[in-house]
Amino acid sequence: MYVIGLILFVVHIVAFIAGGANSVVMPILGSRMAGATPEVRGQLAGVAEALAKVGKYAMAALLVSGLLVLWLKWDWVIPNNWFWAKMAFLVLMLVFIGINEANAKKAKAGDMAAAARAKQVGQLTWRLACCCFPPFCFSFLSAPEYRRLAEKRAGGQGIAS
Repeated sequence: MYVIGLILFVVHIVAFIAGGANSVVMPILGSRMAGATPEVRGQLAGVAEALAKVGKYAMAALLVSGLLVLWLKWDWVIPNNWFWAKMAFLVLMLVFIGINEANAKKAKAGDMAAAARAKQVGQLTWRLACCCFPPFCFSFLSAPEYRRLAEKRAGGQGIAS
């Protein structure tokens, strides 16, 4: 069980890195789209679509691996509020990702106002991603507490080992 939990945790971290890289690059693309010619805007939109697809897969991997780690490694035990802070920022990020998607479709159709908004929405999404990192670290630092609680809840059966 330990190896499966570790593999899932590594998948979770890699997905976080992929999504984080996407959050850094998208605002740059958005700012370039605003002043680009229609031809260049179309090329940038293609790059943005490819990055958005990576971001969607990364977010799906984060959600699935996060739930699996919480279940398999920690037996659904949530010992501190840092986890809930991370989840709140995650929900806000999902909202802004949805707004970004709708905005990107409008920008691709030629809406210059949407192209101008892309930078702002992308920056807000990136800031929310940055806000997820400290709660993640603080939650992770309490991992020994997770382990003790999970073992206690399992009645010493070694579910968290």
